[in-house]
Amino acid sequence: MSRDEKFIKSWEKERGKGKFKYMLASFIKFILAYWATIIIIIVVQGDDFQRLIKYLPIFFGCLIGFTVMLPLNWNRNEEKYKQLLSDE
Repeated sequence: MSRDEKFIKSWEKERGKGKFKYMLASFIKFILAYWATIIIIIVVQGDDFQRLIKYLPIFFGCLIGFTVMLPLNWNRNEEKYKQLLSDE
């Protein structure tokens, strides 16, 4: 199976759920991955958990960037999907 075929198959499943669910699932994955990574870093460094506050500005900056990026990714994937379907 080619990369294009894999993309078409996975995007059909993803787009079937809708844009809202796509964005919500992506937000949840991002938040969990971010805080899991930060907690691991804090534990490895031996810091106490009150240091989580110093990572909040980074988190909010990433969250804003992610909020802008998600609709753009959706649109880009839709264009690629439609282009690949028309090429077949």
